[in-house]
Amino acid sequence: EEISRHALDEESVPQAFSHWTYAGVPYLEGPEGHRGACLVCDVQGCFSVSQNTYLLIDPCIHSDLGRSALFGRTDHGETGITAFLAGHKCNDACRLLGLPHNVAFKEERISAMQRSSRRTSQITVIKTNHFVERQEERGFTTRECQEAVKDGEKEVRPDGSIRHLQSDLVYVTDPSCR
Repeated sequence: EEISRHALDEESVPQAFSHWTYAGVPYLEGPEGHRGACLVCDVQGCFSVSQNTYLLIDPCIHSDLGRSALFGRTDHGETGITAFLAGHKCNDACRLLGLPHNVAFKEERISAMQRSSRRTSQITVIKTNHFVERQEERGFTTRECQEAVKDGEKEVRPDGSIRHLQSDLVYVTDPSCR
């Protein structure tokens, strides 16, 4: 099966990038000579059509290089790497990059509460500066975010946040859906 890079969905690239940082990069050496792995994850960003480029920001780096929290407080070492891999389902971008299949992936079950019969208007969308900036930049409505939380496809991420996918909108919330 041939995969066209033009057919990739926008969300598959950051996930494949994280997978590549672990599986596609040879082992690294830490400050004390310990050889191990790193994984860059939890990247935020967007695709620029005009520049045909992804801008990825706010990375978290998990490392197993012999020193605890080598890359800061969010570096959870081998535990963080394992958590990412357990939640990463390989996608077309992973296959396009020739990455090995992630055998550590575990299908997550979403609780019935998150698929409840609440009315869409009862779902709270907290409007941070980041949210408002992205809303203006990408042209989505608060109602679309509410619908994504209520009716969208859900994926629990390794950090416990929930990715809600509804049509072309991807909205990420904390475990309480806020």
